[in-house]
Amino acid sequence: MIGHADLPEAATPALQRLMLRALVEWVPSGGHVVLRAGVGAPLVFARAAVQLGVPIELVLPVWQGEVTVVVEGRRGSVAELMLAARKVEMVPVVRDDPDSWAAMERAWVAQCGRVLAAWDGLPGDEQDLTADLVAYTRARGGAVGVVWPEGAVRSGVLAT
Repeated sequence: MIGHADLPEAATPALQRLMLRALVEWVPSGGHVVLRAGVGAPLVFARAAVQLGVPIELVLPVWQGEVTVVVEGRRGSVAELMLAARKVEMVPVVRDDPDSWAAMERAWVAQCGRVLAAWDGLPGDEQDLTADLVAYTRARGGAVGVVWPEGAVRSGVLAT
């Protein structure tokens, strides 16, 4: 599961409903979801999975060579995700290196048979790799499902 971190607060309830329906359709009985720790859509995905009793495997980025979790300043969100996860994999990334982030994201997404994305359909940038990961998955022949609340516009501010 991938998605935008700058989810508009007003869109959260609608995205939650969409994700609940998508999880029922996309996750087979006895299956699980994999998502990267973060705010916005990843947190909404996790809450939907918990609500449905779907196990979560969490990818937790950490600064390479340090013990600091990358989602600095979002400790409450990270703690909630870690408590919900049945498995947590800590993955090092290089501080201020967009290529390191992209490689980390692609590595864990490549292990997924299909990807469910909370994506507005717009091109990405170095701060948000959702569009890149959708394209990467499709280029590898993977299935991609997209959920996004109608009329929602990304806020440009990290959600909590």
